[in-house]
Amino acid sequence: MMLAGFLRGKPVEMVKCVTVDLEVPANAEIVLEGYVELGEMRREGPFGDHTGYYSLADDYPVFHVTCVTQRRDPVYATTIVGPPPMEDFYMGKAIERIFLPLLRLQLPEVRDMCMPAEGIFHNLMLVSIRKSYPGHARKVMSAIWGTGRRCFSKCIVVVDEDVDVQNLSEGRVAGAEQYRPGARHPVHHGPDRFAWIMPAAS
Repeated sequence: MMLAGFLRGKPVEMVKCVTVDLEVPANAEIVLEGYVELGEMRREGPFGDHTGYYSLADDYPVFHVTCVTQRRDPVYATTIVGPPPMEDFYMGKAIERIFLPLLRLQLPEVRDMCMPAEGIFHNLMLVSIRKSYPGHARKVMSAIWGTGRRCFSKCIVVVDEDVDVQNLSEGRVAGAEQYRPGARHPVHHGPDRFAWIMPAAS
């Protein structure tokens, strides 16, 4: 609700639910109330994923619905999932631009970022920074992995501020010309992820 209030420029009006002790937005289109029993799982899937592939069937928690409320003639918002770029690409690009100022509040050295469709948005992040000291790129990359959903970024490419990360050709050239894995600027390993640190940016 904090993000919704930030985007609207005013607080979101909330109301109490009918069957559970929670509040929901007063103008929500559809509200599903219910509960989840700890440990109760059921097999679901496979699902078509935004990567253009199917995710495997797996066990997921079961949600027991106790009440459904809705507006008169509610709108059910959804997207079509398929091989990228689809609708979610444009949503991802909007999120990238909306969150850049917030990221820069935490990391003022960040000049720009790009999460291209080629990386399925969260898997690849190109970041340009204004470097102030050796190792600055490592600090930025570690901080990015510590900011909410960006922990899912599998590859972060950090470049100097003079590289236009929105121009993927320019970003690729900078990476190809300067990347030296395992040399003076090593690959940063984490759980299921890595990052390119450009010599000039590191």
